[in-house]
Formats: sequence, structure tokens, C-alpha cells
Amino acid sequence: LVGLAVFFLYQKAISEINHRRNAERALMKSERRYRTIYNNTPAMLHSIDARGRLVSVSDHWAEEMGYAPEEIVGRKLTDFFTPESKIYAEETVFKEFFETGHCKDIPYRFIKRSGEVIDVLLSAIADRDRDGNIKRTLAVSIDVTERKRAEESLRQAKEELSRHSRDLERKVAKRTREITGILKYTPDVVYIKDRDFRYVLI
Repeated sequence: LVGLAVFFLYQKAISEINHRRNAERALMKSERRYRTIYNNTPAMLHSIDARGRLVSVSDHWAEEMGYAPEEIVGRKLTDFFTPESKIYAEETVFKEFFETGHCKDIPYRFIKRSGEVIDVLLSAIADRDRDGNIKRTLAVSIDVTERKRAEESLRQAKEELSRHSRDLERKVAKRTREITGILKYTPDVVYIKDRDFRYVLI
């Protein structure tokens, strides 16, 4: 009976070990798949912890910013912001995000290693533990620098057109006053008729 009990316990232990190994293999496979998607997605992905420090960045994020991943992980996300964006993030966005667990299309300005400033729209969700505390975030930043430049060019073109229109209106008004003065004070008979021979000006 003891031998039989030991045999059954041994079989159960072997089954548990195999089950655990299978689960570990599945977890490792899932982790590799996640890491592959995370790094190969052509988007700027990053994660921060509850203190705002970067715990991971995608390869595309690092390439766009001009850094190696090991130079980034552990630093504060706001280290890569312009001063205005840093203040906006720390005083407004982070407080709301860590309460709600999500944010969408937040306008920030990043500074690349080269010193170039880019405009991004950042959206993020929070990963919580069993107690509901935020462990880390998953965020995506979309580079909208070219779009912002195009919008700025369009705005400037509209302003230029508006200035030109106002200038043209002033010139027309001035010319109208001049013509009106000539017609009013000339000692001759002056009139204009339309194509139906009706007077439109005398």
C-alpha cells in the first residue's frame, strides 16, 4: 500500500511538473511574441512605472530619438521633453492619468539626442496589479511634426491672404473716393449706363 501510494504521488508530481513546464514554455512563447510585436511595430512605444521612469521602449522609439535602449531605460520620461511639456506632464497629465488609468492624444514635444524637437500625440493605458495599483503603462506616441508644420504653413498662408485682401480693400476704397471726388467736382456732364441703357451713375 505504501509503495502504491508513493507510485501515485510520483505520477501526480510528474504530471504537475509537466504541466508547469508547459505553462512556462507557453509563457515564454507569449513573451517572445509580445516582445517581437513591441519592437517591430513601426510606432514609438514605451512603458513607465508609477514613478514615471521608463521601464522599456520599442526599437522604433529609440531609433527615432537617437538613443540606444540601454541609455533610456531607468530615466524619467520627462527627461526627453521640452521644459513646457515637462511642466504640463508633471502638473496636469500625470495626476489625471494615474487616477483614471488612461489618456488619449496628449500633445507633447520631445527633444531628440540631436537637439531636434518633434511634436507628438501620446495615448496610454495602465497595467494594474490585483489590488488595482498601476504597475506600468503602455503608451504610443505618434509623430505629428510634419502635420504641425503643414498646419502652421496653412495658417500663415491664410493670414497673408487676409492681409492682402485688407490691403486690396483699402486700395479699392481709396480709388473709389478719388473717382467719386472727380465725378463730384468736375464741371462736365458724366454718366454711366448699363447694356440696357439705364443710368447707373451720373
